[in-house]
Amino acid sequence: MKKLIAKIKTKKILSLMSLITLISLILGILLISILSKENKDLVTKSVTSFFNAIENKELNYNIILFKSLTNNLLLNIIIWLLGISIIGIPLVLIILSIKSFILSFTFTSIIYTYKFKGIISATIYIIPHILNIFVTFILIYYSISFSITLFNYLFRKKECNRKALVTHYIKLLVVALIIFTATAIIETYLIPLLIRII
Repeated sequence: MKKLIAKIKTKKILSLMSLITLISLILGILLISILSKENKDLVTKSVTSFFNAIENKELNYNIILFKSLTNNLLLNIIIWLLGISIIGIPLVLIILSIKSFILSFTFTSIIYTYKFKGIISATIYIIPHILNIFVTFILIYYSISFSITLFNYLFRKKECNRKALVTHYIKLLVVALIIFTATAIIETYLIPLLIRII
């Protein structure tokens, strides 16, 4: 019976997270169509400027790598810590929503700027970001699960293997940080190279 309840809770968490991700992705895709002409011009200018910098090899790789590492590592450490805080569930879901929204809006913005020929560039550009959001999704799932387990232990006096739970949670963070470091390197050095080749 306990296993059945655990499975139902797991499905509820995954369903909620999947729904939030899907809605955020759709909103990110649709946003470009409702922006004013001025904002669309700003988007086009920003995208064009970035891709021109790639083509002309004008990117500052050190700054890009630093920003990517800082943003990804810091954000996911925050997600991890929110799992310990018990009250962090709404915040991690908001983070998931924002990251999903930015991913789809970025993809759509590139296609809007370069039309059909931008599909390949957009797809290549978001590859590391897709991997990042997948890992973030897993980290958020375990963050929520950890929060629920911790709440049940502290306030409902439900027993759990605390040592195994904490060890697993720490290992998850370490693996996530390694992956985010790898994707930051790919995003900084490999992706611009691939975009120039095509």
